[in-house]
Amino acid sequence: TDIVNKQIRNQFERSTIIADMIEKGIDFSNKKDQRVLSSIRDQLELCMLGYADRNGNVINYMGEEMGSISARQYFREVCSGEKENSCQYIPHVGTTNEPRVLFSAPVRENGTIKGVVFFSKEIDSLRESLFHQSLFGDEVSFFIVDKDGNILVKNEYAKKKFKDAENLQDICCSSSKWKTI
Repeated sequence: TDIVNKQIRNQFERSTIIADMIEKGIDFSNKKDQRVLSSIRDQLELCMLGYADRNGNVINYMGEEMGSISARQYFREVCSGEKENSCQYIPHVGTTNEPRVLFSAPVRENGTIKGVVFFSKEIDSLRESLFHQSLFGDEVSFFIVDKDGNILVKNEYAKKKFKDAENLQDICCSSSKWKTI
């Protein structure tokens, strides 16, 4: 869990840095600033980068108005000040139907929250960061699971070894070692 927590903290730091840039004048509707935001998006391998005002109205890094996120949990938590940052797993996104993780941070003006900056990353992008180097060698399976044991992410070795496994129960039931415990 230390590796996962470190990766989440890194993403929170990035969201806070972008929020600080907005506080200092970066404007999602300014063409010149959009080039900077686009570069950040590309460099950090983000799927989405957006800013929502206090009412939840979203503008993305290209200056496009995207509708409202006022009902979304991550927006309400951060905009209300309940949480300093929010991290939310999104199982299915848009036309790709690929899972993503969304990170958000407050944008302040004179200490008052004036909006929320948020970005999403594909699970595969996070997986690469998490499993890039293993202390245990190449033939070790790593998984990130939810509270019900559903597998959210597998490293490359686990993808090959447990190709059809969707839950930890699938792995435990397929191994004779685990069946006898």
